[in-house]
Amino acid sequence: MQAAATDEKLRDWLTRSGFPCTEALPSPLQSRWIDASTLPSKPLPIDQVTAAAAEEIAAFAEMFGANPEVVVPSTFVWTDAVESAWARAGVRVVVTPGRRNEGRDAEGRIVPGKRTYFNAATGPNGVTYVVRDCYLEPSLGKMHPQTIDALRANTHAGRPTLVEIHRLNFIGDESAMQGALGEVKQLLEGARAAFPALRFMSTAELARHCRDRSELIERETSTRLHFLIRRLAGVSRLRKLAWATGAALPAWLAYLATRPSSEEA
Repeated sequence: MQAAATDEKLRDWLTRSGFPCTEALPSPLQSRWIDASTLPSKPLPIDQVTAAAAEEIAAFAEMFGANPEVVVPSTFVWTDAVESAWARAGVRVVVTPGRRNEGRDAEGRIVPGKRTYFNAATGPNGVTYVVRDCYLEPSLGKMHPQTIDALRANTHAGRPTLVEIHRLNFIGDESAMQGALGEVKQLLEGARAAFPALRFMSTAELARHCRDRSELIERETSTRLHFLIRRLAGVSRLRKLAWATGAALPAWLAYLATRPSSEEA
């Protein structure tokens, strides 16, 4: 029944007027690195994954004159085999929302994996993970004030902020596209006003700063401890555990003792 519904949606997508938009594909078929032609999905054979990754890398290099350094997996679906193929092809950075999805269930819904990924962590194949957890998606109701709030929260925790602005906001309806461009402008203006020292860079550049421990990466142990406490305090279950075990007061004292001088004024 599910396969028949997916086939019908695929026919609709192929036969609609105008240029087919990949965002309108049935959701299972938007997951690049699994076989979702039938549900639940199945992993692709490793040799097929390796060949497909090499083909995509070659196509990118032909169009842009260099191999890609960063990949953003479709619907954040990828596997160890996919990551290994990317690494062998020269990819050095994988963007993730802090987890990876590993398949589709019988209803076509994403099946999340159990691994957690952190900014600047290094994977078994030598790739660097960069977490993207901030969005500007006017077509989905995610407007610039929400994005600035996320930027403020990440900055408070001493984290960089990667913003997703998907192309679906800039195709199709002209008025919607102009509205999305207006949101981008307001985000840039608002972010610069709220954070005068804001620095823009590419994902690849951010990953290089993290890998190389550049001058942008805090090295002072006390300051790193201060921001670690901030991050842990932002996790509800850990905050409750700290109060329940009596660790909250020592943590608060450590937080005050390690406060950076730049924040004491």
